[in-house]
Amino acid sequence: MIDLGHAPKNPGCYLFKDSKGKIIYVGKAKVLVNRVKSYFQIFI
Repeated sequence: MIDLGHAPKNPGCYLFKDSKGKIIYVGKAKVLVNRVKSYFQIFI
């Protein structure tokens, strides 16, 4: 489960890493929490 309660609402960069810790994607966003939410939507 992903807890977005501590994700900042500020601009920022984020990293996606594989299971070995290697960076596979670098992104940036004006509102970081919104960008992260868009990647991890829950479908009910």
